Amino acid sequence: MPPKKHDLMALAKKAGLISETTKEQRDFMRRLSIYYIETRYPEEKEAMRAKCTRDFTGDILRQTEEVLLWLQEKLK
Repeated sequence: MPPKKHDLMALAKKAGLISETTKEQRDFMRRLSIYYIETRYPEEKEAMRAKCTRDFTGDILRQTEEVLLWLQEKLK
């Protein structure tokens, strides 16, 4: 049973995958975890919305897809 956490770095460590990640993947997981926390609090939503330009959001989606594909390979 996976732990009830949203910290992607902690989950990667728990899964034993952290040593297989690149520095870029670790940096991205840290950044994505922070965005999750920011969106959970109403007072942070407006600041987050201002950050989310088309380019910014496209970059996040592209990096997320890369990490998901990497994880899918690990599950095979």
